[in-house]
Amino acid sequence: MKRKLTTVISGFLFITVLITGCGKKTTHNIQETTHISSDNVIASGNGTGQLNATSQNKNEDITSFAFNENDKVLAGIKIISDTDYKIEDCVTLPDLTSLNVICPMQTVSNEEVEGYARNDLDAKPILDKNAKVKKWDRLTVDYTTSHKGLTLDKKRTDALIIIGSYSLPEQVEEAMIGHHAGDKLKVDVSFPKTYEGNSSFAGKTITFNITIKGVSRTKDPSEDEIAKAKHFLEKDISSSMLFSKYEATAKHIEDYATFTAYPKKYVKEARIMYEKQYIGNLKTISSYAKENGISVKTIKEREDNWIIPVVRRRVIAEAVAKKLSVSMNSKEFKDKVSASIYSDDIYENLLYTALDKIINKIKYISE
Repeated sequence: MKRKLTTVISGFLFITVLITGCGKKTTHNIQETTHISSDNVIASGNGTGQLNATSQNKNEDITSFAFNENDKVLAGIKIISDTDYKIEDCVTLPDLTSLNVICPMQTVSNEEVEGYARNDLDAKPILDKNAKVKKWDRLTVDYTTSHKGLTLDKKRTDALIIIGSYSLPEQVEEAMIGHHAGDKLKVDVSFPKTYEGNSSFAGKTITFNITIKGVSRTKDPSEDEIAKAKHFLEKDISSSMLFSKYEATAKHIEDYATFTAYPKKYVKEARIMYEKQYIGNLKTISSYAKENGISVKTIKEREDNWIIPVVRRRVIAEAVAKKLSVSMNSKEFKDKVSASIYSDDIYENLLYTALDKIINKIKYISE
């Protein structure tokens, strides 16, 4: 499918969705909220990372997993003291001097450049009733969506649709090309079962009932305007590609690393992060298990599965930083944290700072 421009109607501004990259920006900051399935949400403490002082008996287990000092193993990997460990005892890294990393390269298409250039141009109403809608026209439309004759959403009135931005499905916008102001049309669109944009559309054929009320059009952008738009987008894509390289490289290193131990501090931090974010209402582990018809062991396994990637990422960050002689006292690390371009998490910034030393030596492969 074609890459699409996403329309944000704020001063008719296009925000171009250019980069999908190899990885999505991720942070593991304790204060950040992350969304997961409600099936994975557990209640194992009081939501503060502290023990609940109202426990009446040992059968009512309200101790947070985050403060369970008896943990010696996490999914087959031993947990060791965080006071005297060496990171080399926790993980063996692959050779960082000869990495071949899969990371698709991104480019800016002529379509994206033109769409962005037109963003800054004024659009004038088309008064000729015989004028046909064409790409990049700005339409004012009313529309509803329905399935088997049943209306799904309330009527959208005077919605701004820019042909080519795909704020509506591609098939709908393409169907409007060639029509005129005042025309009414119906367009059927089949959505996949995995469609997440609107849960009521998933797996269904949706009918878009559209009335075109008005059409506006910009002049064609000049060569200079095209050149400026291309320069801006290529600069933006360069920054996004750097983040994609960070994430692809980090994943590659983690995939080829051998983990032998996890420092207790990283396990504890990850558990606190999980429980602060997802416990929500005050519940005991035993009551939560009873309500959901599952065992306390299952609850523990769910939390373990969530925290393991966090712990592993922090181990990788520390190991790579040490291997490449980067510390949290270094100027480059402090500059990275201060910029906060890709993450607010100190471990992520430590890893990215270290990767800066080798990123230009890595061979990136599209497939």
